[in-house]
Order: sequence, then C-alpha cells, then structure tokens
Amino acid sequence: PLDPSPEEAAVTHIRASLLRGLHKDMLRRGGTAWDDLVDGLSPMGREVFRKMPSSFSWVDAARVGELVTAHTALAGEAGAVERIRATAEEQLTVVHAWILKLLSPATLINQSPTLFKFNYRGGVVRIEDHVPGRARISIWAAGLFPEWYTHSVPHWLKRALELSGGGTCSVTHEPPEDGGCRHRYELSWEA
Repeated sequence: PLDPSPEEAAVTHIRASLLRGLHKDMLRRGGTAWDDLVDGLSPMGREVFRKMPSSFSWVDAARVGELVTAHTALAGEAGAVERIRATAEEQLTVVHAWILKLLSPATLINQSPTLFKFNYRGGVVRIEDHVPGRARISIWAAGLFPEWYTHSVPHWLKRALELSGGGTCSVTHEPPEDGGCRHRYELSWEA
C-alpha cells in the first residue's frame, strides 16, 4: 500500500487517558504540584488542563505536547519513562481492565492499528511483519512532540507487552528518513 498522505498522518487530538500516568505523578507529588505545572503553560494550555479532562475526552495534540514537555522538564528522563509506563498500566489495568484479560502479545500487535485509532485522531499504524516473538510496525504520525516517537511509543509498547504476558520485551525505534513521518518500531518478546 501507498504511504498515507500528510493529511492522514497529521495527529490533531489525543485521548486524555494517555495522560493518566502524568496526572497520577503530579497527584503523588501532592500539594499544588498539578496547579503549578498547569500555571506554567500557555493560556490555552491552562484553560484545557486547569481541571484534568476525563479519560475519554479528546485533547488538542499541541496542548498535550505542551503539558508533556513541561512534565518532562520537571521530572527528567527517568520520570518521563515512569510516566509512560504508568500510563500503560492505568490504561490496561484500570480504564480498560477488561482488555487485559483478552490481550496477548500477538493480539496487542494485531490490534495495534485499532488501539491507535481509539487513542489518536489522525496518524496511521501498519503491521509490517509479525511472527511469534517478533514484530515490526510502522507509525505515520505528524504534529506530535518529539519525545512521543522516541520515548512514549517504545515505553508504552514495552509495558503493554509485559502486561500482556510477553516476559522480557524490547522495543526499538527507527527514526524516519529525512522529511518523512514514518517511524518504525521493532518489537520482541518471549513467545
């Protein structure tokens, strides 16, 4: 199949449930941590996040990028990785707890295009290769914060594979060619 058009690859909105790990981290910090983080955002960011949107709400991708960037500046890289892992756990053990009962690593890979569409408006996921214990997926997504490609996707996928019974897992990101928006991810797990 042909690569998606730039319009198809443009991600405009993100499901708020993908921010649950971030919100949980800020609540764990206590006091005015959430308000302090939100106060540092743009006026539009403050308006969106003054009160955390409900899990199934759609949030403008630029506002999400702003919030995630502010959190990463506060929490550092290790905190960002923990945020992403906590988000996968929240999504698969709380928000959509029923899905984990049905999820195996193979099902996770096979359903990755559907899971992506549920959580993102815009962007395209395709399974390029899938054999027991290994898969390669491509994600065409434009308009997201840079760490989404290099941190969020790999760490979310790795934690989801672990939660679905994949044992020792790895996810490697391969950046797009110059000017492209196709990101490739190599996944492996214990089959």
